[in-house]
Amino acid sequence: MQGLRKSIRNTRRYLTGQLARGAVHVINFLPQNIALGVAETMGKGMYVFSKRDRDVILANLTRVYGDTMDQSDRESMGKTICINLARTATEAVRIRQMSRKEICQAVHDNGLDALVKDCFSRGRSMMIITGHYGNWELFAARVAMMGPLTVLARKNSNPGIEKVIQDVRDRNGVRVLDRSEKSAPRKMIQMGKEGGHILGILMDQDTSRIQGIFSPFMGFNAYTPSGPASIAIRNLYEVYVVVQRPEAYNNHTLEICGPLQLPQEGDRNKNIQKMTDQFNNILSKLILKQPEYW
Repeated sequence: MQGLRKSIRNTRRYLTGQLARGAVHVINFLPQNIALGVAETMGKGMYVFSKRDRDVILANLTRVYGDTMDQSDRESMGKTICINLARTATEAVRIRQMSRKEICQAVHDNGLDALVKDCFSRGRSMMIITGHYGNWELFAARVAMMGPLTVLARKNSNPGIEKVIQDVRDRNGVRVLDRSEKSAPRKMIQMGKEGGHILGILMDQDTSRIQGIFSPFMGFNAYTPSGPASIAIRNLYEVYVVVQRPEAYNNHTLEICGPLQLPQEGDRNKNIQKMTDQFNNILSKLILKQPEYW
């Protein structure tokens, strides 16, 4: 029975992966306006038919806003979030068709490129903390043009979907460090010591897959990875929190906070807590400006 379940699971993963790869080709074939129209329809469908996703979104909005947002407003924002997710996914897939010039035009760096150059000129590396907000794949493609970029990420459990994601990253020079690797902390420390590297970290909250601590995020205590803070307090990197704020399709602006002040002395565990709290506090404020892209 266990073997049958595993076979069914593997078959489902394979078919899902093939479907994702087929969808990529279709989306890239369609004219932009039609692709975005399809994405909007898919986003609406996701809200209506995916009860699990809808419930998670509405529960998160309830936790963040409580009684200050009534049910109809939560539902309206929930639909908008689903539509934006579908549009962002479509935009991410179409990165494969974009030239370096088009990527630069799509993302206003707001001075980050100059900050990277200055950081490198002093023999330093830069750590960029960001969140699940807007189009982080386009964000990574743009930052990779500023200098050698390595992102700390978790591989997708579906090999087919992972290949679709990795193809986009490979094309734009985005190197990936699997955070499940035992050697990942050592590699991050080495990049910091060498200088001339950009380390991108997409912060997860309420994930039990990695070592973490509880830290306030969006108004509630969330289990948050402690690894980024443990690396940051070593003072090997200049540390920034940055989000890519969508303004329209293929029109984004980076919002930059930093360089952050690092704890200079004191208990290591307390400093990790302070740093993690600082990350979550800044991300919360940036997200709440336009939560519909969260």
